[in-house]
Amino acid sequence: MTVEGAVPQRSQPVRHRGVAHVLRVLAVLGLAVDVYVHLKLAPVFDQLGTQITQGALFRVEAALAAAAALYLALRDSRRAWLLAGLIAIAGLVAILVTRWVALPALGPLPAMYDPTWSTDKVLVTVGMLVTALAWPVREALRSDDAGARTADDTGPPHP
Repeated sequence: MTVEGAVPQRSQPVRHRGVAHVLRVLAVLGLAVDVYVHLKLAPVFDQLGTQITQGALFRVEAALAAAAALYLALRDSRRAWLLAGLIAIAGLVAILVTRWVALPALGPLPAMYDPTWSTDKVLVTVGMLVTALAWPVREALRSDDAGARTADDTGPPHP
């Protein structure tokens, strides 16, 4: 039943819903790999450092990645993607810098340098890379969907 003169409500077109869902799942999985590996390795790195150990830093990274993964799993919002993307990029930077640069201890932070590529490091790097790359692709799809809504809006003008 329609009311005379009422503007029909249309659902917003989402042309890339399936792709967006796949990107979201991949990003959450990438963060989950980060969480798993950092929690698994944290006890091994508890001996490195005095006030703050590398193991403690691994646990902080795991907690941040877990929070971002949960937020992104629950909401496909720009804020959730921002958090996930920034955590992934920060994790990638940390891995790559500590791979090629011997960072000295800085205040309570331990010295960090690990020039090897273990299976765990490769897994985390790939997971963070997938998450970091999924973020701008998702935003591009969101912009494309917004453009489609504008182009498809053929209803009467709003007063």
